[in-house]
Amino acid sequence: MKCPPGRAAISLTAAALSVVAWNAGAMAAGQVDDDILKRLDALERRNEELERRNRDLAGEVATMKSDRGEQWLTEERAREIRAIVEDVLADSDGRASLRQDGMTAGWNDGFFLASPDGRFKLEIGGLLQTRYVWSSIPGEQDDAPVTDVKLNRNQFDLPNTELWFRGHVFGPAVQYMVKTRFTNNTAIFVGQQGPVNLGNGSGVLQLLDAWIRFNLDDNWSIRAGQFRAPYSREFLITEQYQMAVDRSVVDYHYGLGYTQGVELDFRNDQIHWLLAYSDGGTDNITGPALGTVGSLPENSPWNIQEDEFAVTTRLEWKPFGAWKDFMEMTSPMGRAQGWLLGAAFHYQQTRLPVLNSAFEASGQPYNAWYAWEVDTQYNFGGASLYAAFYYNYVDAPAVFNRLNFAVPTGINLGYVNAWGL
Repeated sequence: MKCPPGRAAISLTAAALSVVAWNAGAMAAGQVDDDILKRLDALERRNEELERRNRDLAGEVATMKSDRGEQWLTEERAREIRAIVEDVLADSDGRASLRQDGMTAGWNDGFFLASPDGRFKLEIGGLLQTRYVWSSIPGEQDDAPVTDVKLNRNQFDLPNTELWFRGHVFGPAVQYMVKTRFTNNTAIFVGQQGPVNLGNGSGVLQLLDAWIRFNLDDNWSIRAGQFRAPYSREFLITEQYQMAVDRSVVDYHYGLGYTQGVELDFRNDQIHWLLAYSDGGTDNITGPALGTVGSLPENSPWNIQEDEFAVTTRLEWKPFGAWKDFMEMTSPMGRAQGWLLGAAFHYQQTRLPVLNSAFEASGQPYNAWYAWEVDTQYNFGGASLYAAFYYNYVDAPAVFNRLNFAVPTGINLGYVNAWGL
């Protein structure tokens, strides 16, 4: 069947348009697909980057949690950190509080005040000892007027109530010490039978140590003032480090006690040597009644001193052990073993101010005192052994009775030998 010429042209034109339209749609669809693919690729790359970052962050969080705990970002953890910082600041620098002026103060084995540069320091300490004592002296008692005839006594007392102040000035090389004690009542009346309670008249603050020391180098030092005479080890050990409740009666009578003067000190790893030129030792050889030698240097002014001169020396040898372990009579558990040997010598000459004319007329105005002491201590690290020997040789032609309230009675004791263990 033949179509009219005009109709055929219309059909061809429509077909051509359809082909063109299809080609245009196909081209448009291809462009859209390319854009989508590009966007998908970009999203995929972005997701991969985010996943990588998330993995990194998760690893960091896990590390921080393991290092600081699960509560590292909580309020509780923040409070704990603040509390720790406050504690560190409060306890810093050896438990010292920093003042605005730089002064430090606190506790370090004792209360202290110190300058910020460390050149000046004051340490404050003390000692309080209370005890219950029961004493029994069986047998017949001497009827001397100053003898306690009561056989049994038991009560409380305060043998040592002390305050001390020590430290250094202008640097650690210049040290000082001031020690005081509240005394007990020990007064005895002539003719009384035993001690008498004088009420609250005791408790006087008594000066014990008062000295300044110059450290010349690591081994040598020199000090001046009032100090323990370098003689018996038992008296050189302070009250809080004694073996028992008190020192022995032997040391009470034959030790030298406190004196005033100058002292040279040398110490190395094994040797400790002391030499003192002083006002002599406390004369208690025959008790407080007789002035056997006549010297009482503790807290005495220069114009009433009865000795003319005195020299005391002590030598210590430590074969093994530490010096700090021999600052006490005991050896606590865990300490290293140690052995110390000591020897001391003392000589003094006194000239009594009382009855000098009578003694000088007889040609015997002087008393001479020679004293020797040897001791040893062995520390076992849990136990210790200590022994000492004292010997005194006194030439005493000029002795007087201190307790005679009339004219003091002159006594010629001649040569006196006294010793004890």
